[in-house]
Amino acid sequence: MLPRRRDGDGRGLGRHRRRVRRGGAQARSLGTDPLGFGQPVRIQDPALWPTLRGQWNSRWFPHATVDVSVQTSLVMPGLTALPLQGAPGG
Repeated sequence: MLPRRRDGDGRGLGRHRRRVRRGGAQARSLGTDPLGFGQPVRIQDPALWPTLRGQWNSRWFPHATVDVSVQTSLVMPGLTALPLQGAPGG
């Protein structure tokens, strides 16, 4: 039986979502764009990018809204890299 999905309870996906949000907020407060969110802007509108480039980290990126969505799939459930404690051979 697979474990139930945990979301928003502080122990599962909700915890990771909060960590990502905190990391994004910290990056914006430091005036950095560590994941390169400016690159799609540069690619989509190359004529506009030279105007934005000098102020991207200080003026534009701090006001950007970032939505994080994660999808996962189990390819080989039950397969582990290390033997389980208490299991035969483990």
